[in-house]
Amino acid sequence: MQFIKGGFSYRVKKELALNMEIWERGYVDHRIGDATDYARHVRYIRHNPVEAKFVSRAEDYLYSSAHGGFELDPCPRELGRVYAVAR
Repeated sequence: MQFIKGGFSYRVKKELALNMEIWERGYVDHRIGDATDYARHVRYIRHNPVEAKFVSRAEDYLYSSAHGGFELDPCPRELGRVYAVAR
């Protein structure tokens, strides 16, 4: 991620003659460790529209995998036991 962001920032600053930060600070790289960690991140992502007060329930947000029109990829086998995302 640092390589992508660094290269992009360098080029934008050079081509547009900008002397400012392009990216917000605080990006945290996190590798999903196991099926429980995967489930926690799915719940977190699905709950973002509720936190932003776009909807009162995650299922009501049309662009979320919590909405009935979307299907998530299965939890990667490398993470251990199979995890089924509850709707």
